Order: sequence, then structure tokens, then C-alpha cells
Amino acid sequence: MTSGTALLVDLGNTRLKWALLGREGLAPAQAVTYGPLGIAEAARVAWKGFARPDRILVGSVAGPDRDAELRAVAREFWACEPDFAEAQARAAGVKSGYDSPGQLGVDRWLALVAVHADRRGATCVVDCGTAVTIDLIDGSGLHRGGLILPGLRLMQECLLARTRIPPFPPLPAHVELGRETAAAVANGGLLAVVGAVRETLVRAARTLGRPPRLVIAGGDAQTVAAALGGTAELRPDLVLEGLVVIAGIEGT
Repeated sequence: MTSGTALLVDLGNTRLKWALLGREGLAPAQAVTYGPLGIAEAARVAWKGFARPDRILVGSVAGPDRDAELRAVAREFWACEPDFAEAQARAAGVKSGYDSPGQLGVDRWLALVAVHADRRGATCVVDCGTAVTIDLIDGSGLHRGGLILPGLRLMQECLLARTRIPPFPPLPAHVELGRETAAAVANGGLLAVVGAVRETLVRAARTLGRPPRLVIAGGDAQTVAAALGGTAELRPDLVLEGLVVIAGIEGT
């Protein structure tokens, strides 16, 4: 890393994603699934040999214990204290729609900041990860609220854990009726997400007077976008993009 470089980190429930922000902009993102190894070990392997960044800015939904692991690695490698972004009542032209703004997940907040920075009008943001989140922001930057659903894999895991459906290996989900139990479960989860997104778009168009654009992120973004059809915009690094905006505000 060169002087003036920041390490931006998206710390999710199962994945650690990062990218470097320098004078030439945001470098391509990289990611690892940390799983049972824990964040500290995954970060040590991924960041071994990195020179000291001038700043580390983190958007995390992983919880205090995992945040502490990340802090420990940053101190161990670079004697550097990461800055953790937090959802705000108002920042970067975005106004939270939550009565208690701090309850909004920072990943959702940063995604809203990122899409509003485009200045391209009302947007429905769908993040398809461990959980699926659906948020609506209007052209003025007002967050109109959102939804949280289990992600595609989590839906299957919850159903298998609470019923007598026998376990089955992962299989692709399709927008069709299943002809066996495994396909019925997988397709049912996908259609639940697709239905929630479509209903949100219909209600948003009614409220705003015109359809919002649709932006999709997360590990299952391509699957959900293909199922929805239409003109969804895939933005896999929305949290990192939001951190870029926040970094620019705090650096001025």
C-alpha cells in the first residue's frame, strides 16, 4: 500500500470482504468466507504481507466479538485502530427512515449511502446474503423503510431444522414448481424473495408515482436478479462503495 491508502472492510455474517481505496479510486474487492476458522485467522491469511494502511474503515454486522477479532489483527499487523462506521440519523444526503436510526444495520445504511450518491433517483436496494434486506430510498435521500427476510440458504436450513424433511445437498433454485421435495424447498425460498421484491416495487411505484430503479447486491444477487428478470442493476460491493462516500466526507 502507498501513502494515502485506506483499507475498506465489509465484515458480514459469513464473509470478510475488503478493497483498497487510493488516489486512483477503489481497487477490485476481494473476499473470503471465514467460517469456523474465525475472522482473525482468515484476516491473517488474507492480509499477510500488506503494508500499513493510513486508515482502516469497517462496516460490520458481525457482532462485538468478531469486531474485536478484526481489531486485534489490525493492531497486530499494523498497530492501527480500525474505525467502525455506524448508521446515522442523517449523513451524506441520506435521512434514516427508522424511528431509532441506530437500529438500522450499518450494511443497509452504507448501501443506501452508496446508491444515493449516484443521484439517480428513487431506488429499491436488495441485498441477498445470509439475510435478504429490501430497502427503499426516494430521490431526496429519505429512507422509506425496509424488510428483512431469511436468505436463500437460511430459509432451507430453518425449514429442514424444524420439519421432518430429509436433508439434501445444495441445488440451484428456479422460478418454477418443484417436482421433488428438494426442488420444492429451494424454489420456494427463491420465490418468497422474488415475491417480496416485486410487491415492494409495486407499492413503491404507487407511493412515489413512478417505479424506482432496482439495485441488487450480495452473494445470491445473480440468482435473484435472474429470477426477477427486468433491468436490475448488480452492485456486489455496495457496502464498500458506501464506505468510500463516508471516507470522503470524513476526509474533507
